[in-house]
Amino acid sequence: MAIKLVQKLLDHSVIHHVCDEHKEFKDAKLFYRFRKDDGTFPLDSEVQVFTRGQRIYEKLMTTENYLMQTREEEGVKYQRAFVASEFVDWLIQEGEVALRSEGEQLCCRLLEHGIIQHVANKHRFVDGNLLYQFRMNFRRRRRLVELLNESVSLAPDSHESPFCLRKQNPDNPNTSFLSVLKRSVTTEELLAPGAPYTKKTLTIVGDAVGWGFVVRGNKPCHIQAVDPSGPAAIAGMKVRQFVVSVNGLNVLHVDYRTVSNLILTGQRTIVMEVMEEINF
Repeated sequence: MAIKLVQKLLDHSVIHHVCDEHKEFKDAKLFYRFRKDDGTFPLDSEVQVFTRGQRIYEKLMTTENYLMQTREEEGVKYQRAFVASEFVDWLIQEGEVALRSEGEQLCCRLLEHGIIQHVANKHRFVDGNLLYQFRMNFRRRRRLVELLNESVSLAPDSHESPFCLRKQNPDNPNTSFLSVLKRSVTTEELLAPGAPYTKKTLTIVGDAVGWGFVVRGNKPCHIQAVDPSGPAAIAGMKVRQFVVSVNGLNVLHVDYRTVSNLILTGQRTIVMEVMEEINF
């Protein structure tokens, strides 16, 4: 497993053999270095956009941040959203760009590379009154395998997740770490009069590792995994609960990627409404 991980570092040009003679990692007395340390890291256009987006995000978070607020567009409230024209103003003020046209062009590149997006994912970037959000929380701690492989799936024998779950607690057999739904449930079933489901409101305060749960599924999403020692479990979250809203925004009709994005781009404290089956 360790050798495979190091090989991925080689494949992604994070490390290299000092003489660049070996493209495959060998568990032998060979010397390797991080490309960042010796100045050979390949700064292609995608990496350049990513690093610039990270620098802009950090600058936003370390200055008096009046841009990212709870704002409303078309009757829907969005957390940590900014107005396009105000963001371009800020880029000029901070010396990131000299002209509005340069600012708009930069933002278009950030959007194209998945750094920012329109709050409802309906528009390209336009220097106007539309609302946008950062899709990435650059301050969230990520596991190395997550950065190297965004397609990592949460299989039953894998504990990797977007929310950095801790290891399973084998001493607590009453707490389910990972679960699958017994059957698919539609939004109509959840909301039907007399349906055997009850609604709960959970307030989860994330820690340095994450929030301690994994959401999966589509319209509605459900809780697939809960870290027994994490913040979500402390707040009362359980597997097989269905996600109704995140910070006041109804998410019954979106997929788990949208829900995950709302959490990752929001504040450390999240308020979630969930529905769970009533056990008669």
